Amino acid sequence: MLTEVYSKQPKNIAKGCSVVASSENNDKAANVTDGKLGTRWESEWNVDPQWLYVDLGSVKNINKVGFSWEGAYAKRYYVQISNNATDWKTVAAVKATSAKTVQITLDKTYSARYVRMYGTRRGLDAYGYSMYEMGVWEAKEVPTTETTTTVNWQSDNQEVL
Repeated sequence: MLTEVYSKQPKNIAKGCSVVASSENNDKAANVTDGKLGTRWESEWNVDPQWLYVDLGSVKNINKVGFSWEGAYAKRYYVQISNNATDWKTVAAVKATSAKTVQITLDKTYSARYVRMYGTRRGLDAYGYSMYEMGVWEAKEVPTTETTTTVNWQSDNQEVL
């Protein structure tokens, strides 16, 4: 559960931050940073890809990202970062098998202002993406020199992303 995973961590720096999404159905993107488990973001149904990003307000050193998914989870998604919300760098590729709360420890500390979940495959074909909360945690260590992360998996329909 979200509170169990998130409460054991230092402060979630995404809480209260502004959010932008590729689409919204009945539930707004801003719900993923409101700190409430009873609210959620719901994307447009039956459409891949879909994305959602959080604006941390300024560049932060981060090393963990978390998501609390509703039943309509992301089966495959990227965690991406940016300093301008235009040029995105992939820092993790995730293949999920069920809806649950996940916390992803990144391979190193990164500096970023924006953190994005870029969903490429929905877990339930009949719906969209549905997320209760998104978390980002600040690292204590300073980022090392930049390296490029290459992601080599393909989606179910064999499109290289």
